[in-house]
Amino acid sequence: MNQIAQPFGHNETAVRLGLLASDAQVALDRVAKGEGDAVEGWIAFGAALNEGRELFAGDLEFGQWVRSSNLEEGIHPAEQSAAMWAAANPDQFEQARAAGNARTVRGIHSKWGEIDAERAAAEARAAAEVARKESEARAAAEAEARRAEREAKDEEARKIAAAAKAEAEKAAAKAADEA
Repeated sequence: MNQIAQPFGHNETAVRLGLLASDAQVALDRVAKGEGDAVEGWIAFGAALNEGRELFAGDLEFGQWVRSSNLEEGIHPAEQSAAMWAAANPDQFEQARAAGNARTVRGIHSKWGEIDAERAAAEARAAAEVARKESEARAAAEAEARRAEREAKDEEARKIAAAAKAEAEKAAAKAADEA
């Protein structure tokens, strides 16, 4: 038995699901008409499925509804996923559509995957560059701190040597005066 996620009455949900199945079938008819209507048909199909998906508690129940409504017959699962994605993400869809020469919703969805992967890779490269620069800055600061410490120690040693030399000169002068 399908579990419904929304708190609609039983009859209201059944009617809504029937209307959504009908909308999805009409959209598939548009897809079958050809290329001109195909993309818009797939998007309408995906929108009907997305709305239907919201009425179920889980994927299993949703899948049962899709099957019982004959909405999967002849439809590749990747085509269904692409249609649902396109309907849910119109901005991403248009960006991917403009970025390539794909003419199917599935091809455009695939192009979005490439765009998203490139974006993620660019973000990873940028993060790695920031980390590299921070590491270099830390290393430079540590090197500067060690240099300053060495310089301070050298200065202290010079002062001690100068004081010892002055003391030795005093002692030599005193010895010369006493002699």
